[in-house]
Amino acid sequence: MKKAFFGAVVLGMCLSSFCFAAKVEVGKNNEIIVDGKLFFPIVQWGQSEKLFDENISLGVNTFSTSINFVKSPKDYFDFCKSKGVYGVMDFNETVKDHPAVLFWNHSDEPDMLDKNTGQPRIPVAKSIEDYKKIKEKDPGHLVSVGLTAGFNEVLAEGSIGHKDRSFYKEYTKAADLFAFDVYPLYQYNRPECLWYVADSVTKLRNIIEDKKPVLPAIEACAGSKWITPAKTREPFAYEIRCEVYMAVVRGAKGIIWWTHSWIAPENVGNPKANKRWDGKKDKYYTQLGVTAGNKVEMKKINAQLTRLTPVIYSPDVENKVKTNNKDIEVLVKEYAGKTYIFAVNVKRAVIETEFSVAGMKKTAKIEVDDEVRTVASAGEGSFTDKFSEHAVHIYCVENR
Repeated sequence: MKKAFFGAVVLGMCLSSFCFAAKVEVGKNNEIIVDGKLFFPIVQWGQSEKLFDENISLGVNTFSTSINFVKSPKDYFDFCKSKGVYGVMDFNETVKDHPAVLFWNHSDEPDMLDKNTGQPRIPVAKSIEDYKKIKEKDPGHLVSVGLTAGFNEVLAEGSIGHKDRSFYKEYTKAADLFAFDVYPLYQYNRPECLWYVADSVTKLRNIIEDKKPVLPAIEACAGSKWITPAKTREPFAYEIRCEVYMAVVRGAKGIIWWTHSWIAPENVGNPKANKRWDGKKDKYYTQLGVTAGNKVEMKKINAQLTRLTPVIYSPDVENKVKTNNKDIEVLVKEYAGKTYIFAVNVKRAVIETEFSVAGMKKTAKIEVDDEVRTVASAGEGSFTDKFSEHAVHIYCVENR
């Protein structure tokens, strides 16, 4: 009896502390499932050991990083395990059974234009071959490819300016999920173009025929290497939220935060700071160069995404909700007997919008998630609400 009790206790301790390797798979809605449970990856890229605790306090649940601050891949995943988070790195067979492995990176930005050949810097066939080798050795984890914005003809310029982008379809055979990085402010200094992120989610999903999850990178700071400091600024909190939920409305199944800065804070937007980063590592570089206010917003967003994961991952509901303004994009879900409406203002303008909801009663309760307010029904099947520029509202409609 004592042995049985002791065995049960040990088993319980193992289950609560990652004793078994995580089984990671993709569901029928492209949702990510870890050990049978829905999991929305909130990823931080390239963070040192000393920054883990702060990132975790902001709601980050996965770290994609190099092992430059630890002795070995095992040390890295042991460290992730000790913090109760998952880790991501390039494939390493010695740790394929480690319980803190979420997925593997491979071929980071392989589509980058090789100016000498006019082709991707890593041939797609090589990416496919590498992917197959990884899956043969570790079928229990997903493999990710991180792409540039080159697949989007609107953004395909300069170093990613492929004239023929047809090869992107082949990447479907090279990964189980796809990340990409598009930063309207950080990279292009175009605050009027936050829609680049949403547009890229849609275009990548179309290219891969919506067969794999897509995870966009989201900018949370200034400090770009590519823009003169005088011409840049910090993203506003509402812009960060808008980018995240634009992506979710368009079908993103996780996010990757981008928080690296190469510019001294006092030089952001300083008209006298007219020299770009010179390529040398300097004292201003930081992996978490986010203002205090934007960290607060990251924490709110991360908590909301985590709490609403079962809703976000549930099947889309078509033709149930309509708006009278095309600039309000909506994603509709039904979960636990309630209708959820994710609504995003894609324009930099104040908009008042009427929502028509099929089957909604006049007596329905309409709560706005994370805003501590309700919206009154305007009658059978409709309600109206106001959006500030790039505002996001998530409505939970319950008939009663």
